[in-house]
Amino acid sequence: MKLIKRIFRLTPMLITWAMLGVLFWGFVFTRITDTDRAHKIVLCVDAQVPGAAELETRMTGLARGPIRLVRVLPFSYAMMDASTLTDADLLIVRDTNLERYADWFAPWPEQLSSAGRFWERDGVPCGLLIHTAGQADALSAYIDYAQPPQDGDADYYLCIGAHSLHTGGSDVKNADATGIFCAEWLAGLTGAVLK
Repeated sequence: MKLIKRIFRLTPMLITWAMLGVLFWGFVFTRITDTDRAHKIVLCVDAQVPGAAELETRMTGLARGPIRLVRVLPFSYAMMDASTLTDADLLIVRDTNLERYADWFAPWPEQLSSAGRFWERDGVPCGLLIHTAGQADALSAYIDYAQPPQDGDADYYLCIGAHSLHTGGSDVKNADATGIFCAEWLAGLTGAVLK
């Protein structure tokens, strides 16, 4: 009986230590498997991304310059860290949400002139159509465009992040343009014609 009482008295302390251990090892794991913004490209998608790991692997293999890592995250990841969305290098956004997130987009880069269809804000092209509702493309293998189900499939646009360190964003000093190559590759996968 004394043993049981002793165990019950120690339970809160054991739970506290277990929680601290999880937090500590989670921090260590994140530091080992992640890197700073200067060495990674972040693609945020306004849909579910069941093939995120595969897409990250393919894009990391294509990355140039100082890039060591590519992260592909759904917008729901912002519940953990909102700066992930606002600082993203590339964004794939549902047409119904373009106005809502427009402050996060840089004008479409001049070096990526395109024969595709653009979404414009105040007459300035800010997003390239890369997915048309109801049509499959190569990115459909990674991105579930029909999620959430109540909204169904929609048109999606590839946008450049205004605060990106890797797309030559206008709001960032000393930005490089290594993310432009990834934007070209994504657009090419979906059939958007870039010249």
